[in-house]
Amino acid sequence: FSYLNANFITLEELSSVTNIDLNEIRQYQTERLMPLASYNLDVELKCNSFFGEHSEKGVTEYYAKGYVSWLSIVHSLRNKECVLDEFTRRYLKTISTLKDVTCESGCSGLSEIITEKWEHFLQGTYGVCTKTGLPEDIASKGIAVSQIEELLGHGELNSSEIKRLEYFVNLLDSVSSPFAPHERL
Repeated sequence: FSYLNANFITLEELSSVTNIDLNEIRQYQTERLMPLASYNLDVELKCNSFFGEHSEKGVTEYYAKGYVSWLSIVHSLRNKECVLDEFTRRYLKTISTLKDVTCESGCSGLSEIITEKWEHFLQGTYGVCTKTGLPEDIASKGIAVSQIEELLGHGELNSSEIKRLEYFVNLLDSVSSPFAPHERL
């Protein structure tokens, strides 16, 4: 519980912080504008006291803290095309600012990559594996992983390649979530 409570916010907290009704958040999720929860905690509580036994069941949904700002954007735009454009714009802007990355918006396959990232984003996946769950961290993590894999495929690295590898490892570390204790290797 402590990991989830320290690193995520519940659906109720998300609603309270943004002043957006729970039903409206659910509607945004149905319309595929807002990510689903990154974690669903299914809890069964059993208690025994002087007054007898009592049990309750419930589900608590946990969201990346970055989704507070995303939900505010969704709430102001309220249009799937506009929301996807915002995701794409922020994703591409991040790629364009990264050091030593030559891929621009015209890169082959970039549209398909963004579509794939969008789908995982909507499933809440990036709330688990990045610090914010937002397009900037998603783009940074994706680029860092691909650059690290490419560099490690070269065999022995020269000093310039070692510096690039160090840059991308540090970038990956800066945007990656520490993961829940039960998910760590």
